[in-house]
Amino acid sequence: MAKLAAALSPLPWTWSTNSSSSYCEWHYVKCDRSKHVLEIDLQARTLSGSLPSQFPPFPFLQVLDLSRNKLTGSLPSLNKLPFLKRLYLNINNFTRIPPGFFQGLSSSLQLLMLGGNPFLSTWMIPLEFTKLGNLTAFSAYNTNLGGSIPDIFHSLALTNLSLHDNNLTGSLPPSFSRSQIKDLQLQNQKVGLTGTIDLLSNMTSLYSVNLGFNQFTGTIPDLSNCKSLKLLDLSSNNLTGVFPSSLASHPSLVVIIVNDNKLQGPFPAYIFIHKLTTVENNNFCTNTADSCDSQVTILLEIASAWMYPYELSVAWEGNDACRNWSFVTCNSEKSITKISLQRQRLQGTISPSFADLTALRYLNLNDNNLTGPIPKSLVKLPNLEVLDVSNNNLSGIIPTFAPSVKLITSGNDLLIPSRTGNTSDFPPEGQKRGIIAGIVVGTIVGVIFCIFIGRRITTTTAKKGSEDDFRKDESCLELFSHNMLGKSQNGVKLQELQLLDFGKLATATNNFHPTNMLGKGGFGPVYKGKLQDGQEIAVKRLSRASGQGLEEFRNEAMVISGLQHRNLVRLLGCCVDGEEKMLVYEYMPNKSLDVFLFDAEKQKLLDWKKRLNIIEGISRGLLYLHRDSRLRIVHRDLKASNILLDDELNPKISDFGIAKIFCGNESQAVTRRVFGTYGYMSPEYAMKGQFSEKSDVFSFGVLTLEMVSGRRNSSFQDEEHSPSLLGYAWKLWSEGNILELIDPVISSDPSCHRKMLRCFHVGLLCVQNFVKDRPTMMVVDSMLSSEIENLPTPKQPPFFDEKIMMDHSQLQASQIILAIDNIF
Repeated sequence: MAKLAAALSPLPWTWSTNSSSSYCEWHYVKCDRSKHVLEIDLQARTLSGSLPSQFPPFPFLQVLDLSRNKLTGSLPSLNKLPFLKRLYLNINNFTRIPPGFFQGLSSSLQLLMLGGNPFLSTWMIPLEFTKLGNLTAFSAYNTNLGGSIPDIFHSLALTNLSLHDNNLTGSLPPSFSRSQIKDLQLQNQKVGLTGTIDLLSNMTSLYSVNLGFNQFTGTIPDLSNCKSLKLLDLSSNNLTGVFPSSLASHPSLVVIIVNDNKLQGPFPAYIFIHKLTTVENNNFCTNTADSCDSQVTILLEIASAWMYPYELSVAWEGNDACRNWSFVTCNSEKSITKISLQRQRLQGTISPSFADLTALRYLNLNDNNLTGPIPKSLVKLPNLEVLDVSNNNLSGIIPTFAPSVKLITSGNDLLIPSRTGNTSDFPPEGQKRGIIAGIVVGTIVGVIFCIFIGRRITTTTAKKGSEDDFRKDESCLELFSHNMLGKSQNGVKLQELQLLDFGKLATATNNFHPTNMLGKGGFGPVYKGKLQDGQEIAVKRLSRASGQGLEEFRNEAMVISGLQHRNLVRLLGCCVDGEEKMLVYEYMPNKSLDVFLFDAEKQKLLDWKKRLNIIEGISRGLLYLHRDSRLRIVHRDLKASNILLDDELNPKISDFGIAKIFCGNESQAVTRRVFGTYGYMSPEYAMKGQFSEKSDVFSFGVLTLEMVSGRRNSSFQDEEHSPSLLGYAWKLWSEGNILELIDPVISSDPSCHRKMLRCFHVGLLCVQNFVKDRPTMMVVDSMLSSEIENLPTPKQPPFFDEKIMMDHSQLQASQIILAIDNIF
């Protein structure tokens, strides 16, 4: 014990480096009657130093807790702790896991906590991990864990696995399906895990699973056999297919988060009746539970035979297959006449549903990896002229098509020609040159003819074009008129907005190329652009698949058009062209606050001076919204990702899609649809749908505590002491240990501690449980700017325990629909 004591600073209370000291009388040490050390609990003692490479022998030690300190250096060898059952090394500053560390752990170990050691050098889970046959909980989140997840879980007793916020790659190991895992946390991998998530359907013990922010593909599997599943987070992946109806009927599932994928089919509005669900930023064909257009439904059935390829999910968006859908051509009556899906790496079978597209004339499926037979139902297509299925792996007897159909089947060795078939393979080589020559001559003649006709058309429609442009401007004005906005907006008039041409915005954004995409929100994608005069812009493009997008579009334009403040993002103009609706903003080169604050490298650029400037800027922006503008506005979704940073890291509040204008003496409102971000929401808004200026104050308090601590409230991990950042902050306040919360990146300057602690204090005052106990933003601004003013003592804030919230949500789901962005 003396050797361990000598390695720690400051020396724990009553501890001694004197080897003759009676260590069973030391604080934080528990012994049995024979004076064998059973437990050492030094968690959250602000300890620093490096542990000895060989941890001292304690043959009867069962619990070792060194968590929540500032220990550095290498993890020690623990091979002389043969009966160790619980090991807590989480939330420290360790830098290395030595070879043989896992090999030296006791086979009796049941709980291993390594998470929250972000300075560890890159490491991988070794195969000797399998010796830990009694381990039930393993946490190694945010530890620079890399490589793939080893396929070893069939031999382990693990029920809780937390590996999120690391550098894992590859797919889910097959042994997951034979494991006992209940809580699976693999979200936020830097590069992203890949492959499908089909094996989840065999993980029948699952209670909570979070696979968000990865690169998973394929469809959402049927999880009916996961009888105990309560939380499912699959957000921000590349999942495709229709939203499974089995999720709506799942008996225990409470929270479903599948936003920011490529899901298709009808919008699953029905599920909001029973579940807490967020599904925005997908490719649903409708904004309601109504059925898709008949042709869209057929195409989705066709895609299902290929397991909904990602490329088609990206290309097929909206409820009109004849409007901007790739690979599809329509006639003037909006009937599909041609489908060109050659060389798309398609796998699966040819769907019989093609036969339901009765106007289809050309079907090109050549050069893929299709298998199975050519469906006999295709023979019934009355207008079919060309069917090209060459160079696949098709098999079976070729159906007999009408003589008028050109059928190309070469390159399918397993196809069997019918005796009366009309298979047309490619011509011999000698004939090809003649055909090519004919094509070249014909093409030249055709081009000359098209140029002549094109000039005639251009001349006769020049005037009509200018009238169409005027109508585009008129439609934009009409969109923002009082009639379109409705009485709920109190007839507030907008300021004049610059009306921008769709073509210019398309050019500015390189035709909305994916490389120009800055991100996505409930409204739709946001693109970076550059106008002809060199001005950089950010273009918010309304997604047709967005459930609340159009409403947010109108609301945001109306709210922000008349606002001008240095801490609010500036709206430059709008564009409405048919179904295309866009808002154009000034471009913020440093993106959003969360990009800096929660990134291990970029947060170093946010010293305390910059953080304080951001906190005060947000405060002034909110004060302007609440009191100083001509309107009184409640933002309702204040969070780090909605704070944009200019080139000097000055903050600007953005995203007013769900903001609410208060008029007259109105000070509070109630809604049955609670949109916002769980973790920043005030308790009265999250639980009852009640919101006011004090709701923004609560969000500001959470954001302030995040700024001081450098930690994200929505993914806070401290299972032993508090379920949220708010709970941990209150614990430190109660213990008089406030400095423990300060982000190590900024804590090294003692001259700033006074101001940091004041912001900590203000943050706690803002997150009070009851509305009446929270200050107004006017008072908050005064508290932040004055060092003289004495601050009141805060009361205990709400902790938002996830399990409590889940149980409560089952009672509230039929009354309040909660759209959550994040969950603890």
